[in-house]
Amino acid sequence: MFQIQALNKRPIQNNQRTLIFWLGLTAGIPFVFYLFFVLSASGWNILTAIVTVLQNDLLLLIAIGAYFGVVYYILSMPSKKIDVVASDETITIDNNSFETTNLIAWSVVELDDCFEFVIKFQESRTPYQYIYITKESHDLQKALSYFSNNFPYDEQINTTDRMHNFFRLIGVK
Repeated sequence: MFQIQALNKRPIQNNQRTLIFWLGLTAGIPFVFYLFFVLSASGWNILTAIVTVLQNDLLLLIAIGAYFGVVYYILSMPSKKIDVVASDETITIDNNSFETTNLIAWSVVELDDCFEFVIKFQESRTPYQYIYITKESHDLQKALSYFSNNFPYDEQINTTDRMHNFFRLIGVK
């Protein structure tokens, strides 16, 4: 039996600037192309372009702002503490139970402020499970010894979930 407390996502510290930059970039790219088109069509008259955009596409501006706000709110939510409980038959991660026979491999990634455990299961709706343990936590040693004694370690699974790796790169996950 093994029980620890972990986090469901990486603790966000000073990543708000990075988050704002990436969200602004993704939300603003279509609008920048549209504004460039309006500017070129209006003979580079900025006042005409702004009036045209506000008259014709106020709904587009509101939609981009709402998209930006909702995604920023979701991604900047603080980490939640979750319980990880393991026995000989099952591993429970925040009320989701997995059979230990379905665990293919695990790996750990050292991040700036914590360790990310990547756990891969076979035949699961979500094959990758991620838990985060801060470097100061006493549960880190428990988790390392439990996984290393019972399951195969495979560093290759760190690179297979591309979307997660992208979020990790920009500092969100």
